[in-house]
Amino acid sequence: MMRKRSFISSIALALSVSASPVLAGGGAVCSVFDPTWQNQHGRSQQAIIQAVDTYSAAVARENARTASAITSAIRVLTAQRASTDNQIASTDLKANEANASAVTANMARLAVARAYETYGEAGQPPNNCAVVARLSDFSQSVTEASAAARDLVTDPGIDLRPGGAPNVDDVIRRRLADANDVTLNVRKSLLDPSASDDDVRAFINNLTGLPIQKFSLGGGGVAASAGTGSQAAQNLIAARLEAFQSPALASLWQIRSIRAGGSSSDVHEHLEWMMSRYGGGPEYEEWAASMVTKSEPGILKEISRIRSLAMTVRQLREESTDRTTVIVGTLVAGEASQ
Repeated sequence: MMRKRSFISSIALALSVSASPVLAGGGAVCSVFDPTWQNQHGRSQQAIIQAVDTYSAAVARENARTASAITSAIRVLTAQRASTDNQIASTDLKANEANASAVTANMARLAVARAYETYGEAGQPPNNCAVVARLSDFSQSVTEASAAARDLVTDPGIDLRPGGAPNVDDVIRRRLADANDVTLNVRKSLLDPSASDDDVRAFINNLTGLPIQKFSLGGGGVAASAGTGSQAAQNLIAARLEAFQSPALASLWQIRSIRAGGSSSDVHEHLEWMMSRYGGGPEYEEWAASMVTKSEPGILKEISRIRSLAMTVRQLREESTDRTTVIVGTLVAGEASQ
């Protein structure tokens, strides 16, 4: 404002100076010293100053009003932005909470589903308890059959047992007395689980033939003159025959043990059950229908059981093959020694 007043005063001074008389180009100009003009000039100067001041005040007021409006607008915009940010943050928080809750619920549902698939009805093989009992009985029956077969090889009722010394005449009389449709029929004796042990022994004796008579040489044997050389030779032939026939006796008793069984059910019965369940028998359709409802753990458990059964059956087959190989080997050895 002071600068504006100085500027106006400078203009007025210049006008007053230019009104003084000067000589220019030989002419004379008179300055205006008229008091009336000077008063008028002063009033005009004051009016101009006042107008400028008024205009400046108006401009200042408008600037202040504009600044206030801008400040208010900025405040409103800031408040609106803050409110919007708060709403966004609140929405994001609620969305995250909802998402976390959904994820947690889904994880819990999946955990329950996995637990049911693993430990529930779907995660267990068909007829779980019954099959477990059957597998236990099968394993026990195989063990008992093998032990019984080893014990029966030296059964006193078998004439050709290793180390036996039966009287041939007594053997012939007993076999004639025991001969009937049971002791001469393999299906009614050896392969029949209900057949008596005496009938089975009689059938095996009839199958293996008559033994060679042995002689008791007493202490020291032939070297001590306890017997003749022919008696000693006959004892050696009888022992050799027993050695050749021992593998066959073991195989016969193994067959009998598998058929008859021990304290648990017999092996043959278990094999029939396996064929009925897994080989297309009466239980196969029920088993196949129940497998459709099982989850992956239940199917894997059933596969493991089937593999266990297959390994046991393979072991039985290999043992049977070994016995057959031994019998064939003894026959070949007997033919070669003749």
